[in-house]
Amino acid sequence: MSPAWLKTFYDRWNAARGEQLTPGKIAFRYDWNQLLDEASLLRVEDRRAAERNLLKLCQTTSASPARLQNQAHKYRRYIIEKIILPVASEPWLMETFGHIPAVQLQAEALQIVEAFKGCPHPLYPELWTSWCLQIEAAFQQGRNLHPLFWKRPSEVRELLQLTHAFTSKTWQDGTRIREASMALVQDSKALEDRLTLLESCLSSLFERPSTLESFGIVLSESEVKFVGDLTLHYADGSSRLIHKLKGITTVSLSPDLEEAVRASTSATRLLTVENSKTTLPALAAKNTDGSTLLAACSFPSKALVRLLQLLPPDLPVHHFGDTDPTGFLILSKLRQQTAQSVRPFLMQRQASGPPVPLSERDLALLPGLLADPLLADVRDELQRISDTRDKSGFEQEGLGRPDLDGWPFYRSAEGC
Repeated sequence: MSPAWLKTFYDRWNAARGEQLTPGKIAFRYDWNQLLDEASLLRVEDRRAAERNLLKLCQTTSASPARLQNQAHKYRRYIIEKIILPVASEPWLMETFGHIPAVQLQAEALQIVEAFKGCPHPLYPELWTSWCLQIEAAFQQGRNLHPLFWKRPSEVRELLQLTHAFTSKTWQDGTRIREASMALVQDSKALEDRLTLLESCLSSLFERPSTLESFGIVLSESEVKFVGDLTLHYADGSSRLIHKLKGITTVSLSPDLEEAVRASTSATRLLTVENSKTTLPALAAKNTDGSTLLAACSFPSKALVRLLQLLPPDLPVHHFGDTDPTGFLILSKLRQQTAQSVRPFLMQRQASGPPVPLSERDLALLPGLLADPLLADVRDELQRISDTRDKSGFEQEGLGRPDLDGWPFYRSAEGC
């Protein structure tokens, strides 16, 4: 068993150099007394024992060469100031602690990506190959492509396998997450355990925020983020003020929304917002008069649908989404699941910059969207996207930050 001080020394070397792809060019040095302190060797006898161990490792014997070096005080030669790991001894230190060289991890991760790049994708072959090429290029440069890290090849394999399997199926709306998990990996909780990682992979693959709900999967615990005045009322006559501040809060489907019989708000309209990470907080900061109840909707969750069912039926509902095919799919699903006349808000394409070609998923969605009777009022926008094969300027962030205090938040939307 290696002494505690050597393990601490390895940890410091690993933090400084262990994950570098290029070999070290100069010896690694560390303050000896600081190392002993960090190894919790505080007693005199423990420090002296550590010094004896170090000096042995600094000696060349018939069995092995010197592994370490030390730097003594300039005048008091019996005092050790520095411990030194020569470049030639780095392989010995790595072997001692089972360290896998970074270049080996990188090579393994690249082999995994190469293998998955050659896996045919039944629905999005070009998109899948393009994504794998992006991952490969990042790994070759020693970079990561979130949430994939080349230093974790086993996790790279698992996530690529899961992403490929999940996107190779057309999921029926309402499929429960545990049913989907069993269908994919014969483990009912696998998708829940990897939910954040899988959704990050989907967002990276499709180059837009993507959730399992956007593929028709129903999560076990549904919730909705919102901003504004909201009170829930219950069958026993009690009521509960959920929120009246300007920040974002979350309400769960169970038990809060499921047990409520109605909801009330002082707001005069509801605006659902697709992008909950940037656009929703920006609108919340500008909702100074509280006249708008804001709710996140990257896809209509069961919690959001229940909230709309509880709110007064005459409360106007607007949806602010991206203007690519997926953005209009969200609008359609929102109308379908709530049976309400949800009005599109600022969902006219802002053509700007170079053209952005449609992805395979966009092209797969367009025919159904063009034929969707729930999207008759935005069919011209969809037809324009279909004709030009261009979705440039589709993201909400392209409008910039809100420039009005309160509704309609953007000068370009005045009159909505």
